[in-house]
Amino acid sequence: MAGKIRLDRHRVDVAAIASAAVDAARPAARAKRITLTETIAPLLFVDGDPHRLQQVIFNLLTNALKFTPDHGQIHLALTRDDACARLVVRDTGIGIAADVLPRIFERFAQGNVAVPSRTSGGLSLGLAIVKYFVEQHGGAITADSAGPGHGATFTVTLPFSAEAAAATIAAPAAERIDRSLLSGVRVLVVDDTSDDRATLGAILEHFGATPTMVGSACRSRPGDRTGRP
Repeated sequence: MAGKIRLDRHRVDVAAIASAAVDAARPAARAKRITLTETIAPLLFVDGDPHRLQQVIFNLLTNALKFTPDHGQIHLALTRDDACARLVVRDTGIGIAADVLPRIFERFAQGNVAVPSRTSGGLSLGLAIVKYFVEQHGGAITADSAGPGHGATFTVTLPFSAEAAAATIAAPAAERIDRSLLSGVRVLVVDDTSDDRATLGAILEHFGATPTMVGSACRSRPGDRTGRP
């Protein structure tokens, strides 16, 4: 992926982006009866691409929603830590197996199918993309888990630029996250897991898209939102 994506970097309030991400994830959390909470410090300015930072936070929340069972808990915390913004997404989901944890951010990493893991049953492209964007912003990301059944914690640090660190005023409206990014766009979501379809559908609708959710590409029919044969 290196060298293929250009970042449009300027001063942005990552706190506003995180807050909007949590709002976008709430419908999917309610659908699974998951308690989604947040602790977000205001006015945390970084030198970054707002759309890519938005993608980082959405991917982490979507990942947590996907691997957290009904009635679970997810907490997002964004705080100031010396010269950087510190983002922590913690869940009470299925956890990460010890043999998978060191490879969790690798492209196409696969878990041991006999042991529940963050990557069993699919490809981990989402986390690989998250790691790439975080590092392109000069930041770092780590994952931690006590093992299967004990949830997982993802921690992102993003350095403040000299100008951003000194900022004390609210971000202009133009720097806030745009909730009409996908207005008028029709999106076909194909996933054989109903919870994943609900999560992606809720996020797409939050940003103005009109999603059609189906459970199978080979069996879907126009207008079929369920994917039933």
